[in-house]
Amino acid sequence: MSAIFNFIGSDFRQIAVEGHAYDPEKTEELLADFINKVELEAQTF
Repeated sequence: MSAIFNFIGSDFRQIAVEGHAYDPEKTEELLADFINKVELEAQTF
């Protein structure tokens, strides 16, 4: 379970550092990609 939280945390930090969190056009794309990654990660447990 901690692996998922570490994964999520690093992903959000990356988005924040890149500044895309405030770019409406990019945010939807990144969130979709993020959700796919989380679902993939969850399937391994």
